[in-house]
Amino acid sequence: MEGKSRKKVLAAILACVLCISVFAGCAAGTGTTEPAPDAGESASAPAETAAGENTPDAGNEPAEPAGELQRPEPISGTEVVNIADIAEYTKKEEGEPMTFALLLFSRGFEWMIGLQQEFEATCEQLGVTPIVLDAQGSDDTQLDQIQDMITQRVDAIILTPNSNDGLVAGVKMAQEAGIPLVTCESEVEGNIVPIHVGVDNYQMGQLAAEFIADKIGGKGKVLECRGALASLSSTARHDGFVETMANYPDIEVISKNTEWVSTEASSATQDVLTANPDLAAIYSHNDEMQTGIQSALREMGRLVPSGEDGHIVLVGIDGTPLGLERLREGIQDACVVQDPFDQGKYIANYAYDFLTGKDVPRKTLTQPYVVTQEYAALDVLWGNHEFEAVE
Repeated sequence: MEGKSRKKVLAAILACVLCISVFAGCAAGTGTTEPAPDAGESASAPAETAAGENTPDAGNEPAEPAGELQRPEPISGTEVVNIADIAEYTKKEEGEPMTFALLLFSRGFEWMIGLQQEFEATCEQLGVTPIVLDAQGSDDTQLDQIQDMITQRVDAIILTPNSNDGLVAGVKMAQEAGIPLVTCESEVEGNIVPIHVGVDNYQMGQLAAEFIADKIGGKGKVLECRGALASLSSTARHDGFVETMANYPDIEVISKNTEWVSTEASSATQDVLTANPDLAAIYSHNDEMQTGIQSALREMGRLVPSGEDGHIVLVGIDGTPLGLERLREGIQDACVVQDPFDQGKYIANYAYDFLTGKDVPRKTLTQPYVVTQEYAALDVLWGNHEFEAVE
């Protein structure tokens, strides 16, 4: 990474562009607080490379970027919400002490830690006290945490749901208690929350499919390692992928349920590659699973650098520190990036604006984009910032 002065200049420019674009997409006159700029640099320690990762030397120096990395504008629907229109909730005054609870389905991912860090930094700018809890992948734990936050009378609950259907009861508990519960990253069933900030998961699947189809010449077998089947995010990433691949009749998609987990993806890779030695590409619903995928390929003698005979095209989602490192090394071909800094910033601001009586977008989606080796070292990518160690 380059010096801090260059980081701050690039991050400040990026923050300005993002702020302008997201509010241009919102309904006119919402009065929404401007998201906090550059807070993503508040992280404290570098992310660690996965234990046992011994990637072969690709012999490739990253190419010079052909041009600027194009980050799409976030989009918001035309529908806005105001606390005055919802009888269960009570408006707060600006400057009034408030506490927001961020309930993460798991802190076992750098993406979630990035979301947390930006959320906490934005809360600090707003004068809000943040509480962050880790459910470690359990619906039951998240339901217990929601109940605890209701008991503590927090002012808002921000939920990254572990599943799309298992948290509906928790949302309703919070509503009945008069506490706004909003979602981030993934949604719950029924369109029952007042505010959601996420990413266009369907488009991420589309982008991955188009990239792979182009790289393998429109024909061949492709393994898809899916996230949890109970997750709306995973479902959309799958649908976008397979529906786009349907445009390529000579491509066969083999989908496996690997639950976001690296070891599950490793097992699926071994099984599918053994049965299909001509496998052309592997797509995973996150970059975390690429660690297991590439470990399996290494064990089978099939982890070949990009550009060499026998290379299997590898595409993951998120743009994590390790994912970008593998791009730079020429092992992984692409990351479809979603930025946790954006989502942490917007959800904190929107929750505050909603509570203080401003119109806010009901649904905001940050837009994903594909990053390849030539752009993998840029400081504007969230995965090139520093992070706490994953728990």
